[in-house]
Amino acid sequence: MQNIRNIIRPHIEPTFYNHIVPRRWLHQVASIGTSDTVLNADQTSNIPRFSLSYKYNKFVQFRQKADSRINFLRMIIPEEYQVSNTILFNCVYFDPCNIIQTQHKDQFHDPVFLEQSKVLLLGKMALNHELEKFVLWLLGRKNQAELEKNGNFSLDMLSEVPKMVKTINNTAVRRKFISQFLNVYENKKLLDEDTETTTSIKIPEDIRHKVIPALLGFMILQIDSEKFSEFVLEFLIRGRDSKKKKYKHKGLYELSKRYRRHS
Repeated sequence: MQNIRNIIRPHIEPTFYNHIVPRRWLHQVASIGTSDTVLNADQTSNIPRFSLSYKYNKFVQFRQKADSRINFLRMIIPEEYQVSNTILFNCVYFDPCNIIQTQHKDQFHDPVFLEQSKVLLLGKMALNHELEKFVLWLLGRKNQAELEKNGNFSLDMLSEVPKMVKTINNTAVRRKFISQFLNVYENKKLLDEDTETTTSIKIPEDIRHKVIPALLGFMILQIDSEKFSEFVLEFLIRGRDSKKKKYKHKGLYELSKRYRRHS
């Protein structure tokens, strides 16, 4: 695995693009929070913080865990959707002071930076968008069956869409998605061990629900829309129920069944 020691920086290299992201999403993300949510280069230089990159470069144990968690994500993401170690690092470590450089320029042609939390928000919006399409397809198929059977067609299904999307895209389901891989890899002894505690190095449970939206927030700025939608639908939502891919893991939709029964 490529070592990221010389890749991680206080500000990520400007490798993120906006050619497939709806402009309204970027405006919504940028406008949330205080007036300095979107910062220019001069503003970010004055933010005091003990940066993640500093921890990575200075502390051996931190670097060991970071490399292990990056390697874990690289193992579960299909080859055709792989992203850089820089991105994966920012999908397993979260800091409110972590500022990420984008391809956008301000009115003075200086680079624009986004808080890491806004990348998370962008990822959640993108996931919701893909889930809406999936749920509409599901309900449309169900309605078509009712039409053929009883001759009845109802538009009431539209009111079910937001509820179903919220049920599938909840914190517990996203956490379970990551946990299923960790459990399998731990049983197969594929996870690295902490040299001090001799326990398996995992992504902490309290941040596992952030991994998917963080990954999507970066991916949507990098890959074309068709490939992005395929990744979300086949790998994340459908998983082993995919008709196009041969996956063995449970998708978000399957993992959400117990919550759909109680909703």
